[in-house]
Amino acid sequence: MACANDAPPLQLPWKNISLTTNDNAPSRGIAVEIGTPPQFFSLRPGVGGNNIFVFDVTDCGTSSNLSCVTELGGVIDPSNSTTFEKTIQSAWNGTQGTEVDTGGPYVFFNDKLTIGSNGSIPGFPFFTDYSGYGELIEPSSCAQR
Repeated sequence: MACANDAPPLQLPWKNISLTTNDNAPSRGIAVEIGTPPQFFSLRPGVGGNNIFVFDVTDCGTSSNLSCVTELGGVIDPSNSTTFEKTIQSAWNGTQGTEVDTGGPYVFFNDKLTIGSNGSIPGFPFFTDYSGYGELIEPSSCAQR
């Protein structure tokens, strides 16, 4: 016997979005917000993993380096989120997938994730590189812009 599923469908439209409140950093992807107050991101799903990696703000030097912020799909500034909670990998509630095991060093954290009108999830698992480390992109390629 199957149980009824009354949950509405999760809407994840791929569209043009802005990563700033003044529309100075256009991007394309799934619009999500991380933290409190919200920091804007263009989520670009891939098939290489099942966790959400976000770049640290220091990978671009500052959040005002808009060409870098746009290229990376947004950057997290932990000091600007009152709901940011850093953790250690062994206590992290994310999936310990291969993308986490083979790279690093990483910072594991939980924060509020908001996906448009679908609502928000407190304590969602994310990971990032150490401040300025640039694991997935060379920081100098953004800092030179």
